[in-house]
Amino acid sequence: MQKSVATGNAEIDAVLEGGVEVGNFYAILGPAKNGKSTVLRCLGISLAKNFPVLYVNFEQTGRNIFSKLYSMIYGHSFREHVHTDPTATDLNIESMPDIPFYVAFWPEKLEIKAFNTTIKDNLLKSINFITDKDPEHRKPIIILENLSDCINDRINGHDNLTNVVTQTAQDIKNFAVFNNVAIFLAHHTAKIQGDEPTMDDVRDSKRVCDLAHSVFAAYVKIEKDPFDGHPKNVYKFKYIAGRGRSEPMRWNVKVMGINMTLEPCVYSPELDRNGKEKFRITL
Repeated sequence: MQKSVATGNAEIDAVLEGGVEVGNFYAILGPAKNGKSTVLRCLGISLAKNFPVLYVNFEQTGRNIFSKLYSMIYGHSFREHVHTDPTATDLNIESMPDIPFYVAFWPEKLEIKAFNTTIKDNLLKSINFITDKDPEHRKPIIILENLSDCINDRINGHDNLTNVVTQTAQDIKNFAVFNNVAIFLAHHTAKIQGDEPTMDDVRDSKRVCDLAHSVFAAYVKIEKDPFDGHPKNVYKFKYIAGRGRSEPMRWNVKVMGINMTLEPCVYSPELDRNGKEKFRITL
């Protein structure tokens, strides 16, 4: 029996009842520019300390991803540092953590970014490459950003967008099952209507959540600083629902370099007219 792969984050492992299982995808929801990529990079680095990881991003070039990782590790802007102190930059690059965290550069070379047209084959090539390099021949956990960037081509232009997104999510699920891999799949939501994203905010198709093993959300909330009273952006992460624990759980996110910690946050539920908590999802 295949064991679960621990994420390295105790809170996430707890709600997933041990860790990530192959043959599943895990949906990470959130509005644009609200921390999904930051959380996923930290999660990927944490996973890669014990397991190979393939990070695929269709919105940024591979060198931009490398630049962000460099800044997370050393606290310097890579673009500035390479000009102001190239010697130190070279030494830093040589001393970067030696972990199996692979960044895919092929997305920027694809003319057609559709899962069934070009992405699936390239993913499979990368999986085989990483598996061959791994001493234990383990297949990597895949972090895929974003679903909206890899939806399938419409067939003769007749399928509506919701159906296309649904089919793409189903194809990604089938890919995970057939190739025995686990996938973290980021997906945009609309702008938050309440205090936090819910599965009702999912863009294009709620079937994405139905197919996912578990659903998380990453978002930013403006809160008053307890020390000076000034408003500040606070990163949040929450477990909405899934085949792990049934109750939602919410955390404040602290990112320290490439490390991420989750601290349980105080939550005051919004109640409907019948006194029941709004947006509570129980599977």
